[in-house]
Amino acid sequence: NKITVNQLYASFGCVPLAVNDQKNIKDSLVLIKDYCLKKKVLKKGDKVVIVACSNTDKKDKSANMILVETI
Repeated sequence: NKITVNQLYASFGCVPLAVNDQKNIKDSLVLIKDYCLKKKVLKKGDKVVIVACSNTDKKDKSANMILVETI
């Protein structure tokens, strides 16, 4: 959601990356890690915070999950 992306950037100073709907969180993680490494935003061992909707099947895609993953 573009509003959430903008709020994260403004409120927390993050570099947001909006990812289109994926089948599951694992697919999203692969996409995020590949993007961050390719663009040299992060390097292996860095941590990334992921804000997402935990249920990709429901119509309301409000963020209700925060993950911290190591690249």
